[in-house]
Amino acid sequence: MKSTGRSKPTDSKTAKKAVQNSGGQRVAHGAKKVLLTLFLLIIITGSIVVGALSVYILVFVKPQNIDLTNAQLKFTSMIYANDSSGNPQVVSQINGGVDRIWVGIDQVPDNLKNAFISTEDQRFYEHEGVDWKRTISAFANFFLHFYASDQGGSTITQQLIKNINGDTFNRKPGVKIQEIVTALNLEKRFSKDQILESYLNTIPLGGSSYGVQAASNVYFGKNVKDLDLAQCAVLAGLTQSPNNYNPLKYPDRAKQRQLYVLKNMLGQKMITQAQYDQASTEQLSYVGQKAEIRSWFADQVVEDVTNDLVKQKGYTKAYAENMVLNQGLKIYSTVDQGVQSSMDSIYQANSSNTDIWLKGKSGTYQSAMIVMNYSGAVMGIEGGRGAKTTNSGWDRATDSTRSPGSSIKPIGVYGPAIENGLITWSSSFKDSPPTTVGGSPWPHNDDEWSEQMMSVPDALAQSKNTIAVRIEQMLKPINTINFLTNNLGFTTLQKTTDKNGNNDNGLSVALGSLTNGVSVETMAAAYQPFGNGGIYNKPYTYTKVLDSNGNVLLENKPTASRAFSQETSTIMNRLLQYDVTNGTGAAAKLSETEVGGKTGTTDNGLDRWFVGITPDYVGAVWCGYDKNKEMYTTNNPSVYVWHSVMDKVQSSIPSKTFPVWGNVVQSNGGWYKPGDN
Repeated sequence: MKSTGRSKPTDSKTAKKAVQNSGGQRVAHGAKKVLLTLFLLIIITGSIVVGALSVYILVFVKPQNIDLTNAQLKFTSMIYANDSSGNPQVVSQINGGVDRIWVGIDQVPDNLKNAFISTEDQRFYEHEGVDWKRTISAFANFFLHFYASDQGGSTITQQLIKNINGDTFNRKPGVKIQEIVTALNLEKRFSKDQILESYLNTIPLGGSSYGVQAASNVYFGKNVKDLDLAQCAVLAGLTQSPNNYNPLKYPDRAKQRQLYVLKNMLGQKMITQAQYDQASTEQLSYVGQKAEIRSWFADQVVEDVTNDLVKQKGYTKAYAENMVLNQGLKIYSTVDQGVQSSMDSIYQANSSNTDIWLKGKSGTYQSAMIVMNYSGAVMGIEGGRGAKTTNSGWDRATDSTRSPGSSIKPIGVYGPAIENGLITWSSSFKDSPPTTVGGSPWPHNDDEWSEQMMSVPDALAQSKNTIAVRIEQMLKPINTINFLTNNLGFTTLQKTTDKNGNNDNGLSVALGSLTNGVSVETMAAAYQPFGNGGIYNKPYTYTKVLDSNGNVLLENKPTASRAFSQETSTIMNRLLQYDVTNGTGAAAKLSETEVGGKTGTTDNGLDRWFVGITPDYVGAVWCGYDKNKEMYTTNNPSVYVWHSVMDKVQSSIPSKTFPVWGNVVQSNGGWYKPGDN
């Protein structure tokens, strides 16, 4: 069989298809090259951008200088008072609109930590300050808008930075970059517990509450360490929008947010199903503590600490006020809760209680009272009658200055005269006007002058103005003014004529007619020497002030100075007791303890006073109208108020008598210095 020498013809369709496949492969191959090239260009470009950004960050972006051990935050200051066992207890919290009470991480329940972490930063313990996955997503969305709203990429560390620097809402790339750098730096310098502690104490949680302790107080009325799981979830749920989820305003919204937090905790195995079920069905009740209206005492502490920071530290008044209100000071006060409570029970009583508050024809009058011990420590303050309605209001015990009337006689007339040997217990003076004013005999007594000789004890007990002025003529008014100013803490006396022609350099100083008056606090302090052997101490309302780090800022100690000799102190003490036994202060008498004191009434009955002493305390009471009006009361209400308060105060104290100070002699019912005639 012969061969033809020719091959079999190829199928045309097959050939065409082969050509097409070959072309498609070339196109696909070319496309792959293009895509690969583009990908490489993107990688190279991205690397260049990232490299440039890294260089920019390293060279130009510096971390913010944030020190968690000394962050300049606003903190609530605390006022402490000793309880019956002598242990300091918080009695008042002070803040300037930011309520923040620092609590250590060891006092924060694990459930509360986990509630915040599960909701705000699930990988908190894994990252080094920045959650890159969330951050890159947030950055991409800023430019490409994948999501309908801005996506938060902030970790707890980053949120802490914003809470401290106050730049909460600024999400510009430059700000975010600096925040990232700061977060990375912060995590190198501080532990996770330090960062979490700071975060939990700085986060805003609605209204003026910053930090979990303040929020726990406001919403649940308890310390944060006592919160249960359901309550922890409520607080953690507030972070997204404290006002919109405020449980006091929107309990239903707060409940939904609480469930969201609990589901997060369950999903991350931080709680069991049983715990979730119990917490999610727990019936919650909210306290809703209102802003504290500080007591009269707390207000005075704020004022005194502020003034002392200005005087002793050289701060401006504004800076000192900010320190007291916002820098977490610990102020240890002198208030005695038992004394203050006794005062409150009288001063907040119904004004219709006529057994204590004698009604005047001009309507309900005002009153103020100070009680202190014999080292000058103020035990209680009442700056007005009725419920206190505002902070830092007008305090009639320390801000008001009123003429003291005859209550000045022991400290300005009789005491100095005995001290200088001008009179003794048995000295006698004629009860008649010793001078004239405008052609008329002066001064007048509350009753008619008797023209009879009267002993010192009876003259003081019956508050004879005529005899007080006779003794003042012997003393000289300028000596009285100097004595009160230099020895007894008076700061309002005028030695020279003012623009209206008024001054206190006249005989009327013996009757307590003072141009600028005197405060209740000053009067109480001035009577100290008659109950402690002649020593004057400047009054004070706090013993010590610590800053937020426990350093001593201020300290108060008794400032003892001798105002009267021991002998004069004993004699004046007995004269004041005689006044309570036989004179105008009779209503002040207590059944279980010795009492001395002196009343005071100014012209036309505008002011009524009583300053009294017991072996434990000295107290001063003023009654009158803020705008001078006659009280139209036959009896002195200040005596009744003093008795009502001190009867309660002394009821828990064993009965006492005053000691005898110095070298004095008791003879024929009187008390004398050796050598007195």
